Amino acid sequence: MSETATIAPIEGGWLVRSPKGAEVVVEDIRFATFDIARLIDPARWYEIAGDLVLVDTNGTPVHAFTLFFDWSNDDSRLSAVTDGAPPEGCRWYSAGPGLHCLRPGATRLDAIAVLAAELRENYEITVDFGYEKDEWDNQPDRIAHLLLSAINRAESSGVDKNQLMRFIATVLGPREPTGAVGGAA
Repeated sequence: MSETATIAPIEGGWLVRSPKGAEVVVEDIRFATFDIARLIDPARWYEIAGDLVLVDTNGTPVHAFTLFFDWSNDDSRLSAVTDGAPPEGCRWYSAGPGLHCLRPGATRLDAIAVLAAELRENYEITVDFGYEKDEWDNQPDRIAHLLLSAINRAESSGVDKNQLMRFIATVLGPREPTGAVGGAA
């Protein structure tokens, strides 16, 4: 069974606490699981981090990730997020530029997809996941990056939603889905 850690936003970062009481404050949410896993068991931290489930203070599983704003967004649309209120569970990440996010979802990929759709619909902003290397290691994060890139590039090239979906459906063929998007939570 996977270990859990509670994560909560605090001023300037996130507080991550293990069930045994060890806690760490992280400024970059991408390191939350690694930093708390090092405190849980320094000898097995990497193994633990890979299976660690983050939960919010209510016990709801959440996923930590950073989305970067795609190069094609104009400044007026970005300012709605940077100068206003970012989507729930997210904080502005100026070094990206993008958003550090802590969001619920059946899987991490589901959480990313819902937020990406929310940003496109509510702010007319496109996002990317920020990976440029090691994209072929079967991790849901890398798949999210590739899918977001494909959606953004297709739209800027004049490929509409129906064309893109038809392409994906054609490539995948009639096979049945194998489970939740992105595999296990």
